[in-house]
Formats: sequence, C-alpha cells, structure tokens
Amino acid sequence: GSLHSHSADEIIFILDGEMLMGNRRLTPGTAMAIAGDTRYRVGVGVSEAGLSFLNFRTHGSVVSMFEQGNKEPIDERELWRVAAVL
Repeated sequence: GSLHSHSADEIIFILDGEMLMGNRRLTPGTAMAIAGDTRYRVGVGVSEAGLSFLNFRTHGSVVSMFEQGNKEPIDERELWRVAAVL
C-alpha cells in the first residue's frame, strides 16, 4: 500500500483475511485505532483469503497521499464516490 494519512481518527476492525500494519499481522477479530494525521502504510494480500475489514471514523475524512507527487489532499467521500463509478 501507499504511505498515506486520514484527517480523522479511525478504527480498523478485521473481518476476514489478514492485514500487515508495520510488522504487525492483524487477523480476524483484531481492532486497531489510528490517530488522525498519522502517516501509515498497509500491506494487504498477506493471505490467500484476501482481506475484509470495517473502518470507523467519527466524521468525514480527507486523505493525503505521500508517494505520488504533490497531489492535494482528497475528500475521501469523493474518492469513494468516483471509485464506485469506475
């Protein structure tokens, strides 16, 4: 995954499969809290089962990407709306 941050605090809850967060392997039933504006990279596709997770935020978020040039932060709701259309 790409190095990024979200402007809002979030909780990620793993439903199925596995996710790597740094050197931690998150498995089903694991929850992780991430403070807003924390830069992180998620490694997905760790297992053949793929990955399903829930992501909770208290309000809308702006996502900043740090490895793809000087792009402006993107309203995450708009990002998902566009992704659903593609």
